[in-house]
Amino acid sequence: MKKNLLFTAILCYGLCTAQVGINTTNPNSTLTVDGSLETAYKEITSSYTLTQLDSYVSYNGSADANLTLPAVGSGVTSFTGRIYKIKNVSNFNLTLLPNGSDKLR
Repeated sequence: MKKNLLFTAILCYGLCTAQVGINTTNPNSTLTVDGSLETAYKEITSSYTLTQLDSYVSYNGSADANLTLPAVGSGVTSFTGRIYKIKNVSNFNLTLLPNGSDKLR
């Protein structure tokens, strides 16, 4: 019985600390993707506030515009660790702004 319990404990530990690999048999991080990655893409042409659905945003407007980050929240509304890719392909200025009284760090 002790052997079964020890084996089960070791197996559970291995599963809890496992690394995930996509298109690789030897992941070297918590998540390793050996290939391209597709994320949500949005092209905007005027000022815009980012949401939880955005990932890659491209600005192609005909005037200067503002791109506002989402408000800082907590729990399920927290954007901690979120990465946005922002590209300005226009000939105009695109300004990144915090939401409300939030600050950029």
